[in-house]
Amino acid sequence: MSKITLKEATENQLNKWDDFIESSRNGTLFHMRHFLAYHGDRFAGREHYLVFLRGEAEVASLSLAVDEEDGVRVARSPYGASYGGIVLFREPVYSLSADIIASLIKWLIENRIEYCRFTHPIACCSAINMDTLTFALHEAGFALINRDISSVVRLGLKDTVWDRVSGNARNMVRKAERSGVVIDHDPLFADYWQVMEQTFAKHGTNATHNREELSDLIRRFPKHISIYVARMKGRPVAGVCEFVVNSRVNSSFYFCQDPDHQDVQGLSLLVMDALQRSEKAGYNYYDFGTSSVNMQSRPNIFHFKESFGAEGFWRETLEWKMR
Repeated sequence: MSKITLKEATENQLNKWDDFIESSRNGTLFHMRHFLAYHGDRFAGREHYLVFLRGEAEVASLSLAVDEEDGVRVARSPYGASYGGIVLFREPVYSLSADIIASLIKWLIENRIEYCRFTHPIACCSAINMDTLTFALHEAGFALINRDISSVVRLGLKDTVWDRVSGNARNMVRKAERSGVVIDHDPLFADYWQVMEQTFAKHGTNATHNREELSDLIRRFPKHISIYVARMKGRPVAGVCEFVVNSRVNSSFYFCQDPDHQDVQGLSLLVMDALQRSEKAGYNYYDFGTSSVNMQSRPNIFHFKESFGAEGFWRETLEWKMR
C-alpha cells in the first residue's frame, strides 16, 4: 500500500503553492497558481491542485484539469501552460517516486478518470535528474506518446557566448549593427505587438496568447515576462518576448520580425543580446523553445537556433490509460 497520500490542497496550502513551486526541485513559472490565474474562469470547476503527503509533510504537488470527452473523464497537466506534471520538493529516489505514482493512479481510479496526460519540463529546468521519476511513471503504465526537441543554449561556460556562436551568427549580428539596428530594452507594448501581428499574419496562424492575455501576463509577472524590440530608424523591425521559467532557465516564448525588414537581421541582434543578458544575470540555460512539432523537424528553425550554440533537449509527453 502506498505510503503517500494524495489530497486536494487546503486553503493554507493553496496560499503557499507558488512559494513551494519556487523552492522545488523542478517547478516552473507554468506550475504557479498566479500564472494559471490569467485564464480567469476558463477552467473553473475542472482544475485541481493536489498535494502528495508523507504524513503531514508535502513531498510533491500536481495541478491538472479534468474534462469529459465523449463520456470519458480525461486529466491533463499542463492545461493552459507549457509545462505541467509532478513537482517534487525532495530527491526523486525510487521508493518515493514509486509511492507518488501509486497514489496518483489510486486517485485517478477513485475519481473515475480513464486517461491522464503529462508533459514535464525539459531536463535543464530541473535542479536534479528526474529520470527515476520518469522510470516510475513508465513502470506504472505511463507510455511515451510524443518527443519533441527544445533547442537550448548553455550559459556560464568558460568561453563567452560571442565566442561560442557560429561565424555565420556573428556575421548576422554585425550586419544588424552596420544597418543601424538598435535594441530597445523598455519598449511600448504596442510597438512589440505590431511586429507580433506582422509575424503571425505572414504565417497565417494565431499566437498562443492574444494581445490582452499577453499584456495581462506582463503586468502579472513584471520580473518573469519581458519584451524587447529591435529598431531601425525608430521603426520596430523585430521583437522577442521572454519568460523566465525558473532560477535556472530563461526562455524566448516568442520570436517575431517584420517580414519586410528581415534582411537587416534585427532578430539576430536580439538573440545575441538575450543570450548575453541572460548569462550576465546568472541563468544556466536559455531555451529557444521547440524546433520540432509532433516529432517532425523544422530544419530552418533548427539551423537558426544551432548557429547560436543551441543543443537539443527532449520535451516528452506521457499518457496513462485505465486498463
